[in-house]
Amino acid sequence: MLANIKGLVERLELSPAKAMMPLFEAISNSIDAIEEHDDGFYKHKILIQLTVSHDLAYQAGDRTLSIDGFDITDDGVGFNDVNMASFEEAHTLSKVKLGGKGVGRFTYLKVFSHVHLRSVFSRQSETLLREFEFSFAKDMEGAREVRPTNEPLGTKLSVRGMADKYRPGWPSDPSVVAERILAHFLIRFAARSCPPMTLECPGHLPIDLHQLFSTTVQSHINECFFTVLGHEFALQAYRHRDGRARHDLHLCANGREVTTSKLREVLPELPERLLDETQEPYTLIVLVTGEYLDAHANTERTKIAFQSDEELDIDTTLVPRATLNRGIAEALRPLLANDLKSTNEEKIAQVERFVEQAPEYRVLTHDRYRHLIEQRVQPGLKDEQLDHALLQIRREVEDAMRKEERHVAALIERESFDQYQERIRQLMEDINDVGKAKLADYIAHRRTILDLIDQSLKRVQTDSKYPFERVLHKMIFPMGVTSRFCTKSTAAGIAACKPA
Repeated sequence: MLANIKGLVERLELSPAKAMMPLFEAISNSIDAIEEHDDGFYKHKILIQLTVSHDLAYQAGDRTLSIDGFDITDDGVGFNDVNMASFEEAHTLSKVKLGGKGVGRFTYLKVFSHVHLRSVFSRQSETLLREFEFSFAKDMEGAREVRPTNEPLGTKLSVRGMADKYRPGWPSDPSVVAERILAHFLIRFAARSCPPMTLECPGHLPIDLHQLFSTTVQSHINECFFTVLGHEFALQAYRHRDGRARHDLHLCANGREVTTSKLREVLPELPERLLDETQEPYTLIVLVTGEYLDAHANTERTKIAFQSDEELDIDTTLVPRATLNRGIAEALRPLLANDLKSTNEEKIAQVERFVEQAPEYRVLTHDRYRHLIEQRVQPGLKDEQLDHALLQIRREVEDAMRKEERHVAALIERESFDQYQERIRQLMEDINDVGKAKLADYIAHRRTILDLIDQSLKRVQTDSKYPFERVLHKMIFPMGVTSRFCTKSTAAGIAACKPA
């Protein structure tokens, strides 16, 4: 190795949440090795075998799997002299054109204590076997030693001894492992650019990953493109049949998943689960790709550089993540119109029912505000949560109206009446609607005060006397305050407040 392995591994950034990265890197290397045959993916295959540790809990009867490592076998070109030289060189550039960063193999030693490689390759007319350990202690001792063999070309990678730090990041259910492999290589599966893969685990039936893809991920919704700050991005949305999964957003670089986040953080109007025509649940998997993501993924392919919200002027070439999220949301909404149709209709109906008891929000039931209800109100909210969401939307509407007032006022000074009359007409209509909402709000508060007074009068004190006049006075017209401190909570006193 042309660099200190231990130092390289220690400098790698790999959180426990990324514990499965060595598996993904190994699968990616196997795909690359098969691709070098240049005779089609479906003439080859990859076998993934999970290994488990029979720890004390297992011996005591707990049959929950504790995965300790894996074997990956492929029939690619093997560790020929070119690939071996690339493996020996830290930060190799040999796979840059494939999206590789040259450090993926070091994640093996970051997560596992034992790594063994056995590879058959061809050199001119000979078929040779290369076998060695990859470790801190032995480095790659014996990697240059080869011997003739009659075995078919291919490589078997075996890793064992998972560090305790990374165990929580590995699912105990092999079907979940399979789903995460699909999610990570979704672009390749969708593009049919990966060989047949099978996942095996002791005590479980083999899982055909291509079959799993076809049964759990429906054909993609139309691909679309969008631009953010001059950078073009491509977006693909897939329906995932696994009802246990959540809606996920994957940012991908060089054909591989780099980061995963909750799609509902970008698109809050999504329900937790969507239902198809047969009432079967599905979730959405959204992939976003683009040259910006390719260029700004870190070496370990675990992060993408975005402009910091706190330091907006440090690097103006970077895209703010919030800006990208808005672009993703705007691109997604037209694609998901049919998916969200029933959800949006339910939300509109819920708002209309709620407005019967909260008429101050009736203005928001106008068609021109429907998109705000659809985009800003999460489905299934309780009345208190819905009240808060509608209040925020109404405030935004009022703020937008005040800005429009200033714009129209400026137009009046420099434009002809014909140019601004339509904006004035629309503005006056909006102001009238909001005014009605405020009047309804005022009347609702008066009703509350009258109800409180009624209840107070009915509650006779122990000495058979009604409440003191000052109690009622405080409800209607607080004593000892000026108009500066008079608030909406005084209801009927809103209009009556005046300096003390």
